[in-house]
Amino acid sequence: MELGGQNPLIVFADCDLDLTVEGAVRASFLNAGQICLCASRILVERTSDGFYERFTAAFAERARQLTVGHPLDATSDIGPLTSSAQCAKVREYTLAALAEPGVKALSGGPEDGRVRAAASTYGSGGHWLAPTVLQGCAIDSNIAQEEVFGPVVTLHPFEGAEQAVLHANATRYGLAASVWSEDGTKAHTVASQLEAGTVWVNTWLHRELHMPFGGVKASGVSREGGVQSLDFYSEASTICFKLGDRQPAPMPGAAGKK
Repeated sequence: MELGGQNPLIVFADCDLDLTVEGAVRASFLNAGQICLCASRILVERTSDGFYERFTAAFAERARQLTVGHPLDATSDIGPLTSSAQCAKVREYTLAALAEPGVKALSGGPEDGRVRAAASTYGSGGHWLAPTVLQGCAIDSNIAQEEVFGPVVTLHPFEGAEQAVLHANATRYGLAASVWSEDGTKAHTVASQLEAGTVWVNTWLHRELHMPFGGVKASGVSREGGVQSLDFYSEASTICFKLGDRQPAPMPGAAGKK
């Protein structure tokens, strides 16, 4: 049983910056963020040489370049949300977060001009939201803890691998995560400490169908994929034959009685 997620994307300062920005944008906004495996929290290493600021600026700029429009239009990067109810829910989460002190939208927000442009081009019936990047949200805020399921992500700085793991695991969910670093040993060490059913390193949504898939904590139980699917889609039945002495065992407490 696969359930929801609040998936972290961990960015270390030794990553390939261009590759990571493109990967993070895809992980955050593919299908308007309406994929259970989408990244919701972007955890970025803060260093003395300003890596957090460089990544944040590049990621937000790339998000601002995305076009909101009809999914059958080849020029569209982000389509509408699936329903008016879902659109209202995501807007509510975003507005509530923006009402908190120190929170600002580096891209998007409910009043983004791309929403008005999409409505003008395609009609007001579409449930349009622009790709939104929020900075300043607390790691334990509602928008960083609950599944929003839309084109909205939060940025969170961390210092060192230990704090990255602490922040990444600080939700009740555990479906997926990704780690971005050119240090393979560090990436593997961090990945092994993450409470998630699937962890990608320097990629996202790269699915090998023979590998087990599923979540931990509130993100589901069991696994499917490959041989795991044989168990997942099977019902076990026990058949017991008694051979040799077939006299039933004595009833409890019946020893020595006649």
